[in-house]
Amino acid sequence: MKKFMSLGVICAFVLAFTSACGWIDPKINIDPNNPADVNPRNAITAIEGAAAYTIGGDQYRYASLFSQQNLGFDRQHLGIYQYTFAEGDVSTLWQNYYSGHLRELSLVITKATDLGSPHIRGWARIMMAQSLGNATDVFGDIPLAQALQGGANFQPKYDSQESVYARVQQLLDSAILDLNATTSALSPLGEDLIYGGANTPALRQRWIRAAWSLKARYAIHLTKRNRMQAATQALDFATRGIQSSADDMQLIFGATDDQSNPLYQFDQQRNDIRVNTSFIRLMNRLADPRRPLLARTRANDSTQLGAFYASPASPVLFIGAAETKFIEAEANLILGRGDAAKTAFTAGIRQSLTFFGVAAAADAYVAQASVVPAGDLTLERLIEQKYIAIYPSSEAWTDWRRTGFPTLTPINGNAIPRRFPYPQTERDFNRTNWQAAGGSSLRDFLFTRVWWDAQ
Repeated sequence: MKKFMSLGVICAFVLAFTSACGWIDPKINIDPNNPADVNPRNAITAIEGAAAYTIGGDQYRYASLFSQQNLGFDRQHLGIYQYTFAEGDVSTLWQNYYSGHLRELSLVITKATDLGSPHIRGWARIMMAQSLGNATDVFGDIPLAQALQGGANFQPKYDSQESVYARVQQLLDSAILDLNATTSALSPLGEDLIYGGANTPALRQRWIRAAWSLKARYAIHLTKRNRMQAATQALDFATRGIQSSADDMQLIFGATDDQSNPLYQFDQQRNDIRVNTSFIRLMNRLADPRRPLLARTRANDSTQLGAFYASPASPVLFIGAAETKFIEAEANLILGRGDAAKTAFTAGIRQSLTFFGVAAAADAYVAQASVVPAGDLTLERLIEQKYIAIYPSSEAWTDWRRTGFPTLTPINGNAIPRRFPYPQTERDFNRTNWQAAGGSSLRDFLFTRVWWDAQ
């Protein structure tokens, strides 16, 4: 026999526990696995990992094909290497920036401000500055002022690259002030995988030096806009930046497959890029001790990515002492200080060899006239060494666009791409602003110049 309970009986039953038939626990819709409010320190590890994976993955691979440090061997990357670069190829990269760690960094900056935690805010501003700088250098104009608002604005306008660059420098200036603060309610601790925290003056100085190096990078990028001003500022910033490879701003990935370096993961899963033969010939010509670390040969005689970067626990280098010294050298060269330029240039080579673990070969290597010239240092020679030292960073492609060095021959047609396309999602969902940014003609767009790449 079926039994039915009347509404009155049900209410009486509920009242025994709640004292009100209509009462509902206000916490019923709170997901303990997705808290609405968290300590900003808890976001640090994930953000650093996401930022490293973003630039050390798609961005480095694609840019290194255009700078000809690597070559496309098969499938998608063979097409990109031959300049068949589609909007769908960059969708994940764009999403990783805008739906990923840039949005999280914006939230951390707000939260750290509310909590009176300038040390965390300074860390977040540095991470945001380097990500915005990396994004604008490959895409050109990007959304910023109206971006990073979550669902509040799905169609943000694009900011000019000039204004993004100004914002990058402002973020870094503010970060330096933040990290010089004597008190902070919260500071990055062991969850910071780059420097191990910012809770002591010594650790904060490492972050501050990284900020100055980043300022130098984005200053030297403007040599086509105002050559002397760019050099003067870059020199000032670089001399305050990272001076030893021990202070390099890098994230070293884990030894297990689920925590491994993005190039290693790609090499294991896809394996359709190789180290470019022209890049290998350059290192062979110089008897470069970094050669076996950057490229290796397997049984089928095809040259694979070297174990230094294509191993599980390989680093992603955001910026380091070698790049800082090469910036210092270029700035001095532009300013007519030849001796100072050569000194910084030689120091940059030595810092790179130290970073790669072959410092013992430094004296013999720099003694070669083909490495450090007996006479005047030239920009071509400087960029040649920087090209090796910063492999596989997208900075090599940026240097080629700025300086014309190293001398590259187009793989297909008569021009090399000078920017990435915008993703298909921008065409589909932000069309008006995408068109205003010039994204409507894909093939021609790849060969147009970003703002700092002036003719």
